Amino acid sequence: MKLVGIIEEVGTYNNVESRLKNIYWNKKDKINKEFIRYIFTGLLNTVFGLSISILSLKLLPFSYIICIGLSTSVAILFNFISYQILTFRVAIKITYLPRFLILHFFTYLINIFLMGILINQGLDRILALIYVFPFIIIFTFIIQKNYIFSHEKN
Repeated sequence: MKLVGIIEEVGTYNNVESRLKNIYWNKKDKINKEFIRYIFTGLLNTVFGLSISILSLKLLPFSYIICIGLSTSVAILFNFISYQILTFRVAIKITYLPRFLILHFFTYLINIFLMGILINQGLDRILALIYVFPFIIIFTFIIQKNYIFSHEKN
């Protein structure tokens, strides 16, 4: 009788262990899928933002400051929506928008400041944008991850 009880405990332990492993792997799989979605969304947002910026610089007869301001505004709204829908697959939460807008306002200021330095050194507007863009991407990612969406538990 004791042997049957021990076998049942071992069977139960193995079931618990296998269930825990399944929970762990499902959670890990979810994390991997979210990370892939995050990378995809980031690439999509980058291509969209860079494209709209180049188009505005090419097509609009305004100063680069106004062109980048207009293109950044359009890109921010696209980014705000796509980040929540494509990456986290949650309903759009307007409560994130103020912090999101503040971040992008500072990003805009940094962008025109850095572009201004490069343009004043004789660099073409498009090349200045291309040189500044990687810094802007990294800066924005760090702030979004640690400040805007830091309380997300996905």
